Amino acid sequence: MSNLKHQRLYVIINILAVCLLFLLLWVFMRQPRPVRNRLVTFIMFDPERVKQYPEVLRGPYPAKRNYQLIRLTGNNKADSLSLEYSRLVIHRMQQEHDTLNGIHLQFERGTRYWTLITALDILVQEGAQSYMVEPADIWFMIYPGDRE
Repeated sequence: MSNLKHQRLYVIINILAVCLLFLLLWVFMRQPRPVRNRLVTFIMFDPERVKQYPEVLRGPYPAKRNYQLIRLTGNNKADSLSLEYSRLVIHRMQQEHDTLNGIHLQFERGTRYWTLITALDILVQEGAQSYMVEPADIWFMIYPGDRE
């Protein structure tokens, strides 16, 4: 008789444990999950705006710097290495607050779409505040007032 009571007790405990597990799973599944935003906002440079607003937009565009040219050709391995190199250079420029140099990313005709997205993602990840996007180029530079 005692053995039967112990078996019933174990069955009841197991049923309660499974019910509690399902309840916790249901509560966990109903909680909102953080969503990672995969959008990058940027403003395309329009040379016509310089003509319309010369008092606001003055100076040469892109700004005069010693630009290091990085060509992206469409070769996946070479482009991947070039983008990682540009990440390192951008990071170093941000650390040193280098206002004399810049980076010119040039996208050739065979360049894949992922290289543009990765280049923009690198700029956002590195906290770049001043860069100019043209149809086949991205110019990155640091202005003296760009400190965080």
